[in-house]
Amino acid sequence: MKMRNILSILALAVLLPVSAIAAPIYQQGNISTADRGAYQYFGQALADDFVAVSTGAISNATWTGSYYGTVNASGSESFTFNIFAGGSTPGALLYSTVGIASFVASATPSYFDYSLNLLGPILNAGSQYWVSIYSNDSPRNYAWANSFDGTPSGAFSNFGGGWHDLTGDRRSNHVFALNGSAVVPEPATLALLGLGLFGMGFARKAKQ
Repeated sequence: MKMRNILSILALAVLLPVSAIAAPIYQQGNISTADRGAYQYFGQALADDFVAVSTGAISNATWTGSYYGTVNASGSESFTFNIFAGGSTPGALLYSTVGIASFVASATPSYFDYSLNLLGPILNAGSQYWVSIYSNDSPRNYAWANSFDGTPSGAFSNFGGGWHDLTGDRRSNHVFALNGSAVVPEPATLALLGLGLFGMGFARKAKQ
């Protein structure tokens, strides 16, 4: 098999479609009940960094939070959900949406579990990002629950005036999960890639 034919096979394999399967993009649990978490006093937004475990597009986010005082009893609430590029603090804004999240009482007393459907960006496995989740309905009454999981990095912003480092603070980690569709090659793509690699090996051996 000539080398140009092998390269043609590899090029075709790259162009063939890929499929997507439901998979977690990232998950961080292990709620800390010793401290309910920082509440959004005067527009304070919190951000938590993470490293994606799968490559795929985010279609849903879940997280846990609680209230100081009056609880929104409607079972739904407006949130601003943002994804930022990585860095020591949140980098460039990659995705932002305002949506209505549904919530139910959590298995952990005095907490609630939230779910928001998204049309999020494709994140790459092994890459660092930041997530920020902000309540639009209870900005001075809502707290994003703390977590024992995750890296020490965290950040906060007041009135959108830039991000400040929270690394090492007990409120630098939060309970959340990002779910989506992991991108995987179609079987035909894998077969052609295998055929191309086999052909390359055969051609190299024939020249020896």
